[in-house]
Amino acid sequence: MNDIFSNDSLLTNLSNTLNSVESSLKDYLTTSRSSDLYDYLNASNDLRDMSLNLKPKLSNKESDILLSNIKNLMVTYLETTDFAVQEKRGRDIAGYTQQFNKATKVYDYTSEYIDKLKIYEFKENNAYYVQASRRLASLQVFNIAVIILATIVDFVLIILFSYRMTEPIIRLSKAASEIAQGNYDVPPVKVRSNDEVKTLALSFNHMAESIKRQVVEIQEKTRIENCLKEQEMQNLKMKSMLNEAELRSLQAQIDPHFMFNTLNAALQLAMFEGADRTQLFLENFSGLLRYNIGNMGIPSTLLDEIGNVESYVYLLNERYGNKISFTKEVDENLFNVEMPRMTLQPIVENSFIHGINSLESGGQIKVAAHRSGQAIRVEISDNGRGMSRETIEQILAGCPFETAGPKGKDGWSIGLKNVISRLMLFYHVEDVNKIVEIESQEKVGTCVAIILPIGERESSYV
Repeated sequence: MNDIFSNDSLLTNLSNTLNSVESSLKDYLTTSRSSDLYDYLNASNDLRDMSLNLKPKLSNKESDILLSNIKNLMVTYLETTDFAVQEKRGRDIAGYTQQFNKATKVYDYTSEYIDKLKIYEFKENNAYYVQASRRLASLQVFNIAVIILATIVDFVLIILFSYRMTEPIIRLSKAASEIAQGNYDVPPVKVRSNDEVKTLALSFNHMAESIKRQVVEIQEKTRIENCLKEQEMQNLKMKSMLNEAELRSLQAQIDPHFMFNTLNAALQLAMFEGADRTQLFLENFSGLLRYNIGNMGIPSTLLDEIGNVESYVYLLNERYGNKISFTKEVDENLFNVEMPRMTLQPIVENSFIHGINSLESGGQIKVAAHRSGQAIRVEISDNGRGMSRETIEQILAGCPFETAGPKGKDGWSIGLKNVISRLMLFYHVEDVNKIVEIESQEKVGTCVAIILPIGERESSYV
């Protein structure tokens, strides 16, 4: 089992590191940022160390052959990616494009070999499991045979003594017959004499109680073993479902990533042509898209959330002619506070669509964050048309589970319910009033306050 878990962990880490190298290389070739180059160098060094630690055996075994091929492919892949980085730093577009395409092919081959090795080891481990199950079944049969043999021997001995003893021995034989028939609740045989018969009776009573305990233990062990087998089958099914879910998730990300890469290409084109305003517009839209297609299961920070909001507001102003004035008042010590991804932008979007959009000009949106007792309070306020108390109560009534419930009359319900529900699940809060407050006055504006509890997750950043 140690070898199985060790090999599985090695292949998983190898696959994850390979993906990190591919992702960081793609980011650096696209954006030329030093942070992406730093990520690539770290990931490539980790992958290089892993390849050095791979020591395949010289044999005809399929797993050893696959492992040897993976090691060779990783060496080729790292050489190709290093050439691509060198060409990029030398500003040779054709050169790093060619090297990147070559590295991508090697990456695909390496990933395919890793998947084949996982499948082969899964089949091999399954064979080990079947063999162990057969041995366990044989052991069970042996144990039952020993118990039956012991019971038969005891019963024969009791019958022999019953023919030679008086009335107490007859009672012992009757009790033994009851036990042999499966009645383990036989009362203890009482003998008044102080001779060997009493000793025999005491021993018999002890034996009956021991058999009863052994039968109960055997039944309990059988039940536990059946439960373990069922659990193992469920684990295998769950693993299969997780693999399928990961594949579907990867397939779902192909189109957004293609769009994101296309935007980056347009951004570079605008930069080369000197279209500064178009370049800035594409940078903000690209940043917003990058943030939106990120992993929703990984927490974000308050700083990243505010940056995403700034990109969104910039795009709105470009579209509607500087209709919005955006301000922020945030304590710099709170920038690293963790919170669910895509929390602030949906609220700002609701503020614009259902509040400020009806104004001809002079729209104002403000984001403020500060400490408030044992929590961090983040407020998003606007000077839009506001909403009624009935709408506010309807929004808060369906959280956290009815996130796609009926809309409020102003159309606020779905976006806010989704944000509030994710906050309640993220911080394990059951009372909606402890996580969000909404104050609004029609024709004056709305203020949505998010209350982030300071727990173990936040305390190390504040």
